[in-house]
Amino acid sequence: MGFLTGKRALIVGVASNRSIAWGIAEAMAQQGCEIALTYQNEKLKKRVLFLYLAYMSLNNAFDNPRTAAKASSILAIVGLVNLPIIHYSVKWWNTLHQGYTVGTGGLKDSDMGIALAMMFAAFVLLYASLVVIKAKTEVLVREQNSRWVRDLVAGGAS
Repeated sequence: MGFLTGKRALIVGVASNRSIAWGIAEAMAQQGCEIALTYQNEKLKKRVLFLYLAYMSLNNAFDNPRTAAKASSILAIVGLVNLPIIHYSVKWWNTLHQGYTVGTGGLKDSDMGIALAMMFAAFVLLYASLVVIKAKTEVLVREQNSRWVRDLVAGGAS
């Protein structure tokens, strides 16, 4: 595999298969990186990409994983300022967005409302289960030299 095997990356700004971001995503995937792609308005893209790169750089700047996690979490909390910007970008930068669909009378068909509610519930359940799995894995990795983890592994192996 490549030198990015086991790494994950968020590629922001993919407009088409001819954009620079698409080329970066292809090159990273060829090196074994797991890729997630998003696209937002041009003004918002720069802010999100900057915060993501800052987060990843800060996370990889420390040798101690606990220190890296603390520093990265502080930056992630600061990044919460972007949430209102993302929410209101539909109103502020009306270039690539279709406008509000839900909550303004735009959802005319009740079947679409049912499908939206079902998919929202499914997404929330999936997200919650993935967070729990990741948290359990992170605790086991960080505490791998602890007695309780060794006992857990020894008990599961027999």
